Amino acid sequence: MKLCVSWPFYDKSLYEEKWNDNRGYATIILNAIRIIKTTNPLEGQDLSKGWIKRIKIDISKTSRLFVFVDKNKYFSCLFPFSISKKEDVFNIQYEDIKITDRLLSETFSLLNDLKRDSFYNRYHNVEEETSYSEEAYQIIEKLITTEPSYVRYDYDAKNAKSHIHPLIHLDVNMSKMGTFKIGIAEHMFEEIFEDVFNKKTSCFYLVDSSRIESKFLNLKNKKRPFLKKKRK
Repeated sequence: MKLCVSWPFYDKSLYEEKWNDNRGYATIILNAIRIIKTTNPLEGQDLSKGWIKRIKIDISKTSRLFVFVDKNKYFSCLFPFSISKKEDVFNIQYEDIKITDRLLSETFSLLNDLKRDSFYNRYHNVEEETSYSEEAYQIIEKLITTEPSYVRYDYDAKNAKSHIHPLIHLDVNMSKMGTFKIGIAEHMFEEIFEDVFNKKTSCFYLVDSSRIESKFLNLKNKKRPFLKKKRK
């Protein structure tokens, strides 16, 4: 099944934080589900006439969530649940568990409680009474054990520092231990960012910045593509 739909969101704070663990990833996905269930999609709207903060679900062979926070910041991560549309209603499931409004609210509460306790302690302490359902635990367990496959695009004038922290870059991975940056020479529009993850189009190639600088040292106004795409 192929499904590609966008929804607007109006609270930038939902996604402006730089997440660094799977609790953050769980928050991203649960917020996306809430938006999908409570907001009309952007079907049929021409986004070229005005920029809109939005999320986008692209499900084909690779199931990914795209979040466009502003014109200079957007990111993508794995969307680990199945989603289908029937009579203008979007249904989201994990295996045989349908994520209803009530279950979504329950998983948010459970995730907040996990800030004060570990998942293992809460889930496996059979002597402790819990108000959470088995389904809520299964959804949270799925989110905190899934590889997020997180990549963020940043045009970061505030923290730019030559090639150590490039003005324009991709941040790969969420954790502080595992993240790294890939510098980019030019602004990457949303369509190009999405194309990075498209397995059916030509791959992008990394180019060593020092080699580019040497090659174009005496050439003024020459574009320096740190990220190139091989033409067919």
